[in-house]
Amino acid sequence: MARAFGDKQLLLFAAKNPVVIDRVAAELSRHRGRAAAISRSALAAASGTSDRQVRLSVAFLTVSKRLLVGSRRDHLGGGYYVLVTPRELRAEAANLAKQGASIFARMRALVGSEEAARLLGQGNFFGKEEKAG
Repeated sequence: MARAFGDKQLLLFAAKNPVVIDRVAAELSRHRGRAAAISRSALAAASGTSDRQVRLSVAFLTVSKRLLVGSRRDHLGGGYYVLVTPRELRAEAANLAKQGASIFARMRALVGSEEAARLLGQGNFFGKEEKAG
């Protein structure tokens, strides 16, 4: 199951594994464009690392280093690639927005809107006094 990594976890990983991140980045640089996506298992094998380290490296490279990494999730096979066209960038952003909205809807269904907002750091939009009135 896919999971998100927090900023602290990414920074700790990066501090302990700069060589791993460099190898993943080097291999990713050879996979430019959606058609050239490399599967996570092939990326792990090519960079001599584990699946988890690949996921952490890709997250770090995307979030902290702003490398434009796309992920392909379709019937033709999944994988990572470097985004090279504005169209790929827009498509990746749209996919992430859909994924985020779906995750938020699930969270809201589990804990309710108020708790979901609190968990996202939004707090209570309406003070207790406003709700009563």
